[in-house]
Amino acid sequence: MHNGAEDVLVVGGGVVGLACGLALLESGRSVRILEAGTVGCGSSHGNCGTLTPSHALPLAAPGTIGRALRWVLTPDAPLYLKPRFDPALWSWLLRFAARCNARDWMRAGAAKAALLQASRAAFPEWLARHRIGCEFEALGTDHVFRDAKALDDFTHELAALAELGIASEVIDGAAYLRDEPALREGVVGVVRFPGDASLRPDRYVDGMARALRAAGGENHHDLGLFAVGPAAPRPPRGSTGLYHLAWEVPHIEDLALAASVLQEAGALGGASDHGVSKSLYGADPDGNEFEIMWRVPREQWGDLEKNAGIAPLDLEAELRIHGAKAAG
Repeated sequence: MHNGAEDVLVVGGGVVGLACGLALLESGRSVRILEAGTVGCGSSHGNCGTLTPSHALPLAAPGTIGRALRWVLTPDAPLYLKPRFDPALWSWLLRFAARCNARDWMRAGAAKAALLQASRAAFPEWLARHRIGCEFEALGTDHVFRDAKALDDFTHELAALAELGIASEVIDGAAYLRDEPALREGVVGVVRFPGDASLRPDRYVDGMARALRAAGGENHHDLGLFAVGPAAPRPPRGSTGLYHLAWEVPHIEDLALAASVLQEAGALGGASDHGVSKSLYGADPDGNEFEIMWRVPREQWGDLEKNAGIAPLDLEAELRIHGAKAAG
């Protein structure tokens, strides 16, 4: 385990966590990322991998409330909320409804567009700088319509997007089918957004994880956190499960502090001198043994590298030898 103290701890190894960690490392911070599964195992792996300034306009748009009321009776609608008495939900819906006006719609769209366009513009250089190969393509995105009314309703938003600096093109369905024979007949029209882009999410996540490790970041993806509640039965002694868990601290003073805290809590079960390392032992409420250890600097091991034994730990003596005051 890394024996330094990081400036930043990031919980979650998805796209956002890895990107934040990599950017922080570039700015000179030390970073450790904790992920309960494997990097990108959640929504970062399953999303469609598009970079879409075309999605700048928010859902809280003029007319959304009317559509939502019609959708209440359609369980497979794009937005469905099961009718129920829920004061908190209805309070949120009233606030949402108050924002479904042209002024707030465009104000929110302008803020989103600025973020999306800056991100889209920065991506090629970001990928090149960190040598991330993820099949990035700046080919735009096409929205294909088979319903003339849906196409007409959607094209009404294009003027608003144009005000935000997002270009679009409407293509006749028959013309589009001539270039895209894989589509079935019945396409009435297509809206193309040339400023959009796409990538492979799984490869992007893997590439960021590699770049982060190469830059000196720590990515621990083998930590599982579970909450089972106070009434959960404890596993019987001798059953399969966690036996031993250890943490390494960077300084002998940290080990002394841990000893004081454990002693005060009545949780200090033992202390051993292994020559090249000094260890404290205790047990959690479930009886799982844990260890807190400090490693002697490598250049001070001497013969202990091959002849280390186990002896009772004299922490006061070790502080006099290895502590900051002794070094000064």
